[in-house]
Amino acid sequence: MASEKAANKARELFSDQLFGCGAHAVAVDKVNIEGEETFALIAMVPPSHKQKLPASVDVTVGDKLLSVPVVVQKTAPFKPE
Repeated sequence: MASEKAANKARELFSDQLFGCGAHAVAVDKVNIEGEETFALIAMVPPSHKQKLPASVDVTVGDKLLSVPVVVQKTAPFKPE
């Protein structure tokens, strides 16, 4: 299970990479993956997005190497009014 601290560190380290793969926003949230609650990066991409994103990214917190899941959410980019 990835902690919120690990997910926030992953967001800091990997946001640019995910933006380069087509994400228009990256968030951290608690998700349920295969019955286990964990924190993950939520990569928001346009509905027409086809490029594959990584399933997870690895970060080191303290002396532990942790895998943080990447969940893809297809949504239109925010447009200010």
